[in-house]
Amino acid sequence: MAVSKSKTRSINRALDILECFLEEEELSLKEISLKTNLSPSTAHRLVNSLMDKHYLERDESNKKFFLGPMIARLGNISLSSIEVNFKEIAKKYMENLKEKFNENVSLYVLDGEYKMCIERIEADRTLKQIINVGDRLKINRGSIGKIFLANMNKKRLKELKEKYPNIDLEEMKRVKEQGYSFSNGEREEGLVGIAAPIYNLKGEVIASLSLSGPSVRFLDDDLSKKIEETKKTAMEISIALGYNGLKS
Repeated sequence: MAVSKSKTRSINRALDILECFLEEEELSLKEISLKTNLSPSTAHRLVNSLMDKHYLERDESNKKFFLGPMIARLGNISLSSIEVNFKEIAKKYMENLKEKFNENVSLYVLDGEYKMCIERIEADRTLKQIINVGDRLKINRGSIGKIFLANMNKKRLKELKEKYPNIDLEEMKRVKEQGYSFSNGEREEGLVGIAAPIYNLKGEVIASLSLSGPSVRFLDDDLSKKIEETKKTAMEISIALGYNGLKS
């Protein structure tokens, strides 16, 4: 059954009220009315409806409203869904990056001292690196590993440095500051890779996105553009996962 225009308008207005709390933790009825350009009577009616469903609650000491427990419940369900569908969320952005340069695009997560490929979009070319979903590679070589190393806590990074002397601590600082890593023949001769971090809602690095290909065609005039687009794509995925720009 089609939803009436008046009901659609009420739903949109109720959502406008909830969005007011993106900037303020508590609001009075007058403040809600001003922020939404709703009349006091309309704002009052909608706020009461939201309170009935526990989307809003009221502090009786100051008569101001705040987000209720139903918002938290929906948020937890949403976060669980995002985690379950992480690869599917990332895949469409990965496909867009692959289309721009027709090079391999891969998604890795940290698995102990290894980086594990969990998704991959292959280039439509004869000359390309073969990596399969599920492959695990040592963390101490290549652009992807650098992203995880650069964002580790200092104690863990020091432990890995002792085990893998080739880890350059100064380079890790630069990688974290610039928001991407680059490698040329470090893991495999003739292979070039760019990687950027993917953040979750809490600002934690949970994955690394890479764009890679053979040096004979990868190191061209578009290299700086490849770097920027890889960073941009990783950030788009992060935002889709709820990241708000604040790192942990």
